[in-house]
Amino acid sequence: MMPAQPPAADRAARLRGWRLWAVRLALAAGAPVLFFGVIEGGLRVGGYGEPVTFFVKNADGTQFTTNPAFCAQFFPAGTAEPPWPAQMPVRKPAGTLRIFVLGESAAMGTPDPSFGFARQLELMLRRAYPARRFEVVNAAVRGINSHIMRPIARECAAHEPDAFVIYAGNNEFTGLYAPEPGRPDLTAHPRLLRLITRVKMTNSAQLIRALVRRAAPAPAEARQDMAFFRARRLAADGAPRAAIAENFRANLRAICTAAPAATVLSTVAVNLRDCPPLASLHRADLSAADTVRWQILYAAGVAAENAGALENAAASYRAAAALDDHFAELHYRLARCTAGGSLAAYAAARDWDALPFRADRRLNDAVRATARDLALPLADAEAAFAESAAGAPGDALFYEHVHLRFAGDYLLARTLFPRVAEALALGPPAADFPPSADCQAALGYNDWDALDMDAAIAQLTAGPPFLDQLDHAARQARAASDVAERTRRFDPAAMRRAAATARAAVEKNPGDWQLRFILGRTLLAFGQPAEAVPHLEAAVRAVPGYGLPRQLLTQAQAAH
Repeated sequence: MMPAQPPAADRAARLRGWRLWAVRLALAAGAPVLFFGVIEGGLRVGGYGEPVTFFVKNADGTQFTTNPAFCAQFFPAGTAEPPWPAQMPVRKPAGTLRIFVLGESAAMGTPDPSFGFARQLELMLRRAYPARRFEVVNAAVRGINSHIMRPIARECAAHEPDAFVIYAGNNEFTGLYAPEPGRPDLTAHPRLLRLITRVKMTNSAQLIRALVRRAAPAPAEARQDMAFFRARRLAADGAPRAAIAENFRANLRAICTAAPAATVLSTVAVNLRDCPPLASLHRADLSAADTVRWQILYAAGVAAENAGALENAAASYRAAAALDDHFAELHYRLARCTAGGSLAAYAAARDWDALPFRADRRLNDAVRATARDLALPLADAEAAFAESAAGAPGDALFYEHVHLRFAGDYLLARTLFPRVAEALALGPPAADFPPSADCQAALGYNDWDALDMDAAIAQLTAGPPFLDQLDHAARQARAASDVAERTRRFDPAAMRRAAATARAAVEKNPGDWQLRFILGRTLLAFGQPAEAVPHLEAAVRAVPGYGLPRQLLTQAQAAH
């Protein structure tokens, strides 16, 4: 016979001291969680709001594409960048090897993802292993960092991946959750940051944002002028940057361990030779007297450098560095005055940059350590770019600070290729690497694209945060003059050659919407709207959620 249960009053009487407080705390915490869960469940069942996932199905349910509204969950209204409209079948075709590329704008391909390393890597794999089928999905997004890559990676892991390629680190110090003036610094609290990210990715958060916008007009966003960026400078030896580097390491490890697929990590290459630091800060404990001495030595170095007395300039800069070696621009000037350019000094200028829009030594070391600890293939892009440039890489491979020219994307794809083949156990390739010219032809890359992208970058670097860079005005004048001169020389014969390049790529691969889009926009730019319409229509059908093909199609239809 079962013993009788004690009366409720007796049970309650036993809840005393810490047990009673534990029950109270559990109820206090559990009630809001239960309430939130009920609201969230109701919103999802009712179909409220925009999708919160990175991938969404197309209209007929046969393809997944990237969600244009995904990043709006994390950033202020009107500031989020959409992902590139990648496509993949809902059911992965038999025998297909699916590779996801994760990262930020440099991985996505900026200014035009159609020519980025993801596209070139896929082309190399197909040429080298013609008997295999490859599908490289560009899941990198402009403006994000590793905090947002974590949920993207988790979602990619549910879509039958065979490999991940991770090329990331440029937005860690300046992107989401970076320290901001007047706001609490949460960089030392990674669990709280992860909770905030998860909460943002809910329908309830969408509802709250909508109610707030309806109740009160949205506050004006801070104008991102130079004052905005100067207020966000970070000392390289400060606690926030150390905490951010640790968060990056933890996020990277979580992404790699959560992915049920082979993962290839890459260090991040940046422009060292032709990209002066964006901002410089003195050592925090530099005395007033030493500050004056430093300024005298620095001014002497600048005068000597301007006069062409590089050895004297270097001597003055080294003497200044003995007083304060934290000032990023000092290292950059010293590198310029060293015969052949000192790779170490250029790298120091990057590492001490107080507006760190470039992955620094600590972040690349975190990539290397993660690859070593998890026994993952490592593509050391930083070393490969230095070797290719015989020192510090510069404008031959980069547009500005981090974004890659076609040659840079080609070099990165070549650097990644053997590691990806190793991760997928593909064995020896059946063919050599296609030369860069073959990649350009296959992707429809033409002289008009090259000019158009140079013009876009010149417009980008004309404003913040580049304005404080050493020799900025002279560099901008050269870029503007180059674009103007090339535009002037782009005669009808050059137009015909550019269109022929794009048309030949389409003829070889008519099912590739990106090639159709390239040809359509090229024909429209050259005053042939009627010829452009069918190609732009093909792009719109393939990626109806991507606004630019539809916009150009409207222009072409109106013009003919």
